[in-house]
Amino acid sequence: MSYAAPANDLFAEGQCKEAYEYHFLNRATAFGDWNGVKLLLDGGADANGSGYDKTLECLTYPGEFSSPLSLAVRDKSIEIVKLMLEAGADPNVVEGEAITPVGIARARGFTEILQLLLQHGGR
Repeated sequence: MSYAAPANDLFAEGQCKEAYEYHFLNRATAFGDWNGVKLLLDGGADANGSGYDKTLECLTYPGEFSSPLSLAVRDKSIEIVKLMLEAGADPNVVEGEAITPVGIARARGFTEILQLLLQHGGR
């Protein structure tokens, strides 16, 4: 998957803008693509994944909401977690079955990531 398009051109204004931001940011995060995540965040993608609800109508994206930060925590991608937090990702965002990135880090024993989340307001 290539993220070479200029970030500002990637998200043209339109009804599905947030859906595409969410989709591509989650994919870049899932693949551990730090450069792709940085490019997308710099281009205006919401680090909290607020476009999820629009993916259902625009992209027929199946599944439950999973924030980009939660994906990075699950994958133990500490550099992407740092990048997301610096971009304003909420460490307390609730998803799926009332779990947060903080809860994921605690449950999996990811101490270093948990410390980062707590330093950025995680509870």
